[in-house]
Amino acid sequence: MLSLIVAYDKNKSIGNENTIPWRLKNDMLRVKELTTGQTIIMGRKTLESIGRPLPNRINRVLTRNVDSVKQYTKDYNNIEIYSDDSIFDNTETEKVFIFGGGTIYNQYLNRCDEMFITEVDTVVAADTKFPDFSEEDLQLAEFRLERARQRLATYGRNNAFISWYCHSVSNFSAYYRLF
Repeated sequence: MLSLIVAYDKNKSIGNENTIPWRLKNDMLRVKELTTGQTIIMGRKTLESIGRPLPNRINRVLTRNVDSVKQYTKDYNNIEIYSDDSIFDNTETEKVFIFGGGTIYNQYLNRCDEMFITEVDTVVAADTKFPDFSEEDLQLAEFRLERARQRLATYGRNNAFISWYCHSVSNFSAYYRLF
């Protein structure tokens, strides 16, 4: 199953100068919970911003210049480097997560079976945005309250699903099927 995980602000901003513009402990724990034991696919800039492959996951990096990230393969055994769509071949985990950044989201958004989205209740200066998608294509399948300043929702389309994990004054968790 091809999944996507992202955090963005109210303007769908996801980064500024190759950094995430917020640190949200609960969201980081959710990312860890969802992606541990799975395969994550990220671009070179995302890997560089993290500084290392994430532990307990298979880290696949998509880059035009394979040599630019080879140093990571010397120090870590859970990273694989690709330059094309063969990045999806021979995955052995239950899920493969599109992990960012902007170019990778743009390239694979329409191929995803499910998306886990954190919306941060703020607007930040950013040079990278998440691509637009239509919320009108979403159908609510599950809804639950979470603790203060967090909203959770899951959306789906064409037998695919999107989880929407939002930090906001209004707290909710919803599960939507995509038409």
